[in-house]
Amino acid sequence: MYRFRLSGNGDAESRASEYELSAEFSASRITDQWKLTFDAENEYEAERFTLRDGTERQFVLRSADINARLVRSVTEHWSVGTQVNGGRSEFNNQDASAGFDITAEYNLFPWSEATSRQLIALIALGSRFYDYREITLFDRTTEHRPVAKAVIAGESRMAWGTVDGSLRYTQFLHDLQRYNLSFYARTEFRLSRGLSLDLSAEAAKVQDQLYLPRGEASNDEVLTRQRALATAFRLSASVGISFTCGSIHNTIVNPRLNELGN
Repeated sequence: MYRFRLSGNGDAESRASEYELSAEFSASRITDQWKLTFDAENEYEAERFTLRDGTERQFVLRSADINARLVRSVTEHWSVGTQVNGGRSEFNNQDASAGFDITAEYNLFPWSEATSRQLIALIALGSRFYDYREITLFDRTTEHRPVAKAVIAGESRMAWGTVDGSLRYTQFLHDLQRYNLSFYARTEFRLSRGLSLDLSAEAAKVQDQLYLPRGEASNDEVLTRQRALATAFRLSASVGISFTCGSIHNTIVNPRLNELGN
């Protein structure tokens, strides 16, 4: 399966304008035994402001990501796979980045029951390379670091709705103080046929911002979100209502190692 998507949006006033352009491409080949996926995305964002003295200020952010994943189904419970990725992010102070992971995953339930319930444990070992735009807080312009990741995640579909959640831990192995621990939970309550109430929340302990540039962010960079800021945590929550037509048990050919992709 292949998919290509181009999109753009923008708005303008006499003294301000902004627009965003993005291009996405994905391809996949999925069977019961093998899963091969490829995704690429490129984004361009621009903002322009005219100040009281007539001075014009323009801010531009660019990012690109590419990801390829190969998964092998070993048994009804075990899966193994590998993933490579790369890209760039001006927001994260990265001219270039690359990563590689080898992963093993175990599902307590047989994968043939994945449309109704899953409880998986996943561990991955890999490496990360970063080429920075500006020197970082840790006096680095480039670095290559080993990394480990562990995930526990589950999902259950019942008559009243769906509940799923995950606990994720990522650790840079060169420094045990550089890690990220996050928890995500979502519940879907079925109000009537096809109509659902969706609730979700996420919390993260953030100690892995190797990419932060040295020096304080300017007021312009803070107000226009031109660069990532130092933080010790992230919190988010959402609520929504959705309407679905058709069967709730959609055919999923091979959902193995989807948590690594998240």
